[in-house]
Order: sequence, then C-alpha cells, then structure tokens
Amino acid sequence: MDTDKRWWPKQFDSYFKPRGEKPEPVNSSAWKTSPTVQLTSGLAPYEPALTFEDTQHLLRRAQFGSTVDRAQLHVGKTASDLVDELIDAALSAPLPEPPHWHNAYLPEDGQSEEVFDAYFRNNNQWGNQYATDWFKAIYFDGLRERMALFWHDHFVTERETYFFAPMMYQYATLLRSRALGNFKDFVLAITLNPAMLVYLNGNQNVRQEPNENYARELLELFTMGQYDAQGNANYTQFDIIEFSRALTGYYVDYRDFSTQWGQNRYDGGQKVLFGETGQFNTQKAINHIFETRAEQVAAFICRKLYVEFVHNVPDEAFIQELAQVFINNDFEIAPVMRALLKSERFFDGALRGARIKSPVAMLVNMLHQINFELETPEPYEALYWKSSDLGQRLFQPPNVAGWKGYRNWITTATLPSRWELIEQLLQGDLTGYITSIVPIARALIDTEDPHHVFKLPVAIAQHFMAVPVDNLGFEAPTVDFNGDLVTYPIPEDVMNGPAYVRDLAKIFLAGKPWYEWRLNTPGIIFLLLDYVQFLVELPEYQLT
Repeated sequence: MDTDKRWWPKQFDSYFKPRGEKPEPVNSSAWKTSPTVQLTSGLAPYEPALTFEDTQHLLRRAQFGSTVDRAQLHVGKTASDLVDELIDAALSAPLPEPPHWHNAYLPEDGQSEEVFDAYFRNNNQWGNQYATDWFKAIYFDGLRERMALFWHDHFVTERETYFFAPMMYQYATLLRSRALGNFKDFVLAITLNPAMLVYLNGNQNVRQEPNENYARELLELFTMGQYDAQGNANYTQFDIIEFSRALTGYYVDYRDFSTQWGQNRYDGGQKVLFGETGQFNTQKAINHIFETRAEQVAAFICRKLYVEFVHNVPDEAFIQELAQVFINNDFEIAPVMRALLKSERFFDGALRGARIKSPVAMLVNMLHQINFELETPEPYEALYWKSSDLGQRLFQPPNVAGWKGYRNWITTATLPSRWELIEQLLQGDLTGYITSIVPIARALIDTEDPHHVFKLPVAIAQHFMAVPVDNLGFEAPTVDFNGDLVTYPIPEDVMNGPAYVRDLAKIFLAGKPWYEWRLNTPGIIFLLLDYVQFLVELPEYQLT
C-alpha cells in the first residue's frame, strides 16, 4: 500500500514551507572568462617541503583552518603526504552516533491533536539541535565534514520543505558517507533519498502524471549542467520529459521515513534518453547519463570543485585535465580531491586569499585561529544562528541552486555584522571567556629572541590572514616608535627592512616602548587583542 499520504491534522501543514524560488540558469559563457592572473601552474604535484604558510593554506581551504600547533606539526611534509593523510582520515572516520530521535516516527493515525502537537514541537527542536551539532562537527571533524557541506550546496534540499528531523538525519548521513566515494553511486543514492524525494517532488512523480522537477535538476544542477564549456546544450526539454518518466515509481513512506517502490506508479513503457530507446528505470537512466555524457559530467563536477577549493574563475584547461582523472577513476571523488589538493595550481601563491569566506567558513576558521576548545553546545548553537543571520543557515539554502556565494557573501549589511560577530568571539560574548592570544603568540615566535616584539606582529598577521602579509592594504600608522631609542635602538633589519614590518610593529606597540614589551607583562592580553581586532577588520580578513 502506498503510504505517502499525510494523515496528521491539517493545521500542522503550516509547518511545511514551499521551496525557495530557483534563479534563472546561467549560460556557460559565464565560465569562459580567463583567470585574472596569468598562471603557469598545473595539475602536477607540488613538490617543495611545506612551509608553515603552505600548511595553513591547505588546512584553510580543506577544513576551514587550523590552530598554530596543528599547522606546525605538518611543516616539512610533502603536499602529497599531507593531503593523503587528510583524505585517508576522512575516509576512515566513523559516522557520528545517531541522535536519539533518528527513528522517532510520527504518531499513528487517530491520535489526538495534543499528541501530534507535541511531536511537531519536539521535531522542530531536534532539527535545530542537529543543525547546531553539524556546525560543531564542521569545526572538529575536518575534511569529511567540509566535503559534506560542499555536497549540501550541490545536492540541495531545504529542511523547511521536507521538515521531519529523521529525514534531515538521513540526508546528512548520506552526504557524509558518500562525500569522497563514487559519484555515480552518490547520484543514485541522493535520487532515492527521502528528503530529496519530497523536496523535488519525487513523491508526485507517477506514470499517470510525471513530474519533471527532479529530472530537470538532475541534469541541470546535479550531474552535467545545462551547457558544456563551449556553450552547447547538454540536453533538451524532451530529455527532461523522458527522464522524468524513467524516474517514476518511488515514494516516501511517512510511517518510517523510508523510500518505497510502487509498481502502480512506475511507467514501464519505452523511453528515449539522449536518442537511445529502452525500458529505462531510475538506475538505468542514471547509468545512461554517465555512459553517454561522461565528459560533460566530469567537467561540470570538477569545475565546481575548482571554484570551491581553488579560485572563483575556472580555468578550463586545468579543469579538463582534472576531469580526465575523474573519468579514469570511474567517477571516484577521492582521487580527484587528491589530485586537486596536491597540485601546483592549488598551492600557487597568486591564488592564496582569492576566495571570500562563507559565514560558516569565517566562523569555523576563527575558532581554529583562537584555539577554541569548548565542547559544550551553547557556543555552537549561538554560532549556528549567527551564521544563519549572515546568510548561511545549515540545512536551509535559499533554493535548489544553493547559496550564491563568493561576492554575494559580502554586502553593506553583512560586513559590519561580520566585524561585530568576530569582536564578540574575541571578547568572549559568545563563549563566556575573553580570548587569550598569549599562547598563540608563544607558539609563533622564539620568545628568547630579544627582538621578538618586531617579529610577532608579522607572525600573528600570517596566522590570521590568508593574503600574504606584504600584500595587506592598510594605512601607514600615525604613531611612531616611542621611548629611549638611543639606548634601545630599533634593530637595523627592521629600520631598513620592508615597510610592512615597521608599520605592523608600530600598530602593534601602539606607542609603548618596544623594550618594555614582554609576553608576561600585566594587561598584555588586551594589547594583543587590540592588534588582532585591527587585523580582522581589514578587508583581506574576509578572504581565504
């Protein structure tokens, strides 16, 4: 029996929201722009031993940041070794324990409104808590969660459309378990996922009246895009109609939030997919995409990975080379990520600080940078809602196309809010204690060096900023070095060295004589905080 019908009292339908309105598709000509910098780096592995700046760059992009200590542990390794270490850890990481409500099913038909009301209220709380837990996992659990978030923005669903927390758990578990697996299997699994079936109307896709929504997004957003890199259409409206027929037959059983098959729903007739006639069902139709459009699928997915992890302007020659890695490995994701993150292109200095942080990336990166260690839920709940206020609410992208990202993250409204939020983090308004930069400072420099006060401002800037320090755009300070500079002269390598070294030291000291400065000086925590506050309010802090 088909049990996708809703039996709860009608007034509870108000909990369910319609999907966000999908924007118009972008023509492939948008991808044809050449990078704004001339790059000679390619897919060949980056060979030099990793510097501190290299490891921080990799960890910023691959897992939204790292503490000083963790980044320093990897200095001297090769990119190949460190990337393998990160990906192997992600592949072997156990899935989180299921929440206690993961199999909390709806009350049976005929229960009182009070019983249903209690369930729906609990369900809302479960969903909010699970989103908070994911924010925390993104901070603690590295590349696997970073990839799951990427796929969340690719295989988009909106929690308010499917609503039920157990379906939310199933969806997130699928993203995690398939994040570095086989993309063909991933596409089939997401097609049959209950949250996706509800979100893109798979429940309503029946032989008597096929629904085109999922078929359209399967082709346009999930596998190959509307156009190839040359601007040629990858499919037609007729293909969408025929794919929608092939995808009929499945529905969600709301008794246990499972995907079920209904023979009476399935269109068993002949379909014509990309010009080939056959009795295609869901699995055969998806296999057919990969058999006949392998190059388009590989390029489309590799282009998105390049934009996400390297640079917002795709380099088609590089992407075609990466796409061949995808095809050669039968659409396994892990080999593509290994090749991308190990590449000379990924480590190219011209592309460091070339991405704008999403709200989640900004907040998680800051937590790493300040050595945040609390595991109590309250700070993560606050940060989850703060990232929502800034435009990135986990499990709730604006529409099936996902978050627009890049420059859309920064507006005249969100930039001051970002500054305020970072200040709240540093001052302890969200965590319960003022951030101490002293341990970070000790890890960054040799405190026995008598001139370490001149080296620390640069080291702190290198830790907090993705952009090379010599490229930071800040006004020269009006305050000069103070004190008895005859008895205690400024070191020669500072006075005659790069201007940014002197300027950052002046800003850092804020008029205090350099020879009176010590890391154990009372009140030094506030001097350090003021300097970090200066750094994070520079425009370049928003880059990664």
